[in-house]
Amino acid sequence: MNILFCGQAESGKDEASNHLYKFADSTKWKRKAFASEVKRIFCENFNVDIEFVEKWKRIKQAPPGFDMPIRDCLIMIGDGWRKINKDIWVNRCLNNEKLNLIISDGRYISESLKIRENGISILLWCPNKENNIDSPSEKELLPFVRELENYPSGRINFDHIPFDFWIKNDSTLNHLRDKIENLIVPYLRDKNESN
Repeated sequence: MNILFCGQAESGKDEASNHLYKFADSTKWKRKAFASEVKRIFCENFNVDIEFVEKWKRIKQAPPGFDMPIRDCLIMIGDGWRKINKDIWVNRCLNNEKLNLIISDGRYISESLKIRENGISILLWCPNKENNIDSPSEKELLPFVRELENYPSGRINFDHIPFDFWIKNDSTLNHLRDKIENLIVPYLRDKNESN
């Protein structure tokens, strides 16, 4: 089984993934991200290390020697390769993986659908961090957020929505962690016991 957290930048995907991983058996589960491959490709081609990428990806200015901000560079690589094959990053993430995965960075419906073939997908929304960045990776999930924003966090019971759970990250970090513990962890335990 694989678990995918989806949402815009800064919606809480990494925090939710990290917190859920605390409940996982590390002999059976692994924490991954689609963007790891994007970052690796960027580092190899621009002769920088991952620390450089992590430092600059949240800064809106281009670093010395670059013509655009690093987040924009990563989006260009990610979206560009997706135009060749929409499942490129999912396939690279899942390729030859023997463990169950907790994946922290879903941005597209196709990623959610692919993971749901053998797992679950969770849509996160952080109202005070929502953005209007003109990129498919930031815009594609917003119609579903608009439809769900007045619903409480929990299991999604609409067939036309390509996610299994909805989590509104509208409070504190501890509140987000509580939602993971009270919604996702029991679901996974029940699923594990039934298999």
